[in-house]
Amino acid sequence: MDRVDEQDPIRRAATIGRFEAIDSALDERAMIEPLLDMRVGGDPFRSLNVAYFEMKMACPFLIDESCSIHPDRPVACREYSVTSDPRFCANPFEPGIEKVPMPLPLSASLAWMTSELMGEPPILVPLPLAPRFARDHGAWRSRRWPGLEIFQHFMRIAGAPPPDWSFESPDNPPSAGIPTVEVDSPDAPLNP
Repeated sequence: MDRVDEQDPIRRAATIGRFEAIDSALDERAMIEPLLDMRVGGDPFRSLNVAYFEMKMACPFLIDESCSIHPDRPVACREYSVTSDPRFCANPFEPGIEKVPMPLPLSASLAWMTSELMGEPPILVPLPLAPRFARDHGAWRSRRWPGLEIFQHFMRIAGAPPPDWSFESPDNPPSAGIPTVEVDSPDAPLNP
């Protein structure tokens, strides 16, 4: 949310207004809690994703059909590159989308690393709910770790064999051979 905070007041108000409109629409459909409880991986949430896309709400950063934060866009957006006709992007669950293969899903690896650092189950936060998530997890924004060590830790996770991304409950996460580390404080070294 730093990107929104840095905008000039008029642009920031417009951006926040777009986020709030989506938040209200999702709240009316009782979709906020399930969307913020999406654990990494698995298809159990496909119906929720389909329902969300059927609402046809534009990304809050989309202005005149262009991404207003393209140089700073989230990893998940960078992972979603297609070579098919743009008309197919209106419904990514129908045939026709030709995605560029991503050999390494960085958003999932980042979710796992964040999970380990914060001591929470790995989740993927939908971009339109980022302000709500940031507000509800305000202390997370102030946490800091040494750059080289966090990079090395991320590379260990990203380079591990693909795990079984699904699990039955937040209390029963998969181990799947991903290197883990106990972190008691933001100043703790990350070397496992």
